[in-house]
Amino acid sequence: MSKYDYNYELSDEQLLRYSKLPPIAKLTWLDEARRFTLLARRRPAHHAKAVRQTKSKLPLERA
Repeated sequence: MSKYDYNYELSDEQLLRYSKLPPIAKLTWLDEARRFTLLARRRPAHHAKAVRQTKSKLPLERA
C-alpha cells in the first residue's frame, strides 16, 4: 500500500447533486480536490494533522 493511499466514497445522493451542478461549479470542486491532494502529498506524514480542513462551498455534503 502506498503511503499516499486514500479512499473516499460518495453516496448516490451526492453523485446526483454533483451531476446537477453547473460546469463551473464542477471544475471548482475538482480544482479544490486537486489542491488538497497536492498539499497532502507535499507535507511529511507527521505534519498531516496540521493541515487545516476547509469546507467546500459546493452542496456535496449531506445536510
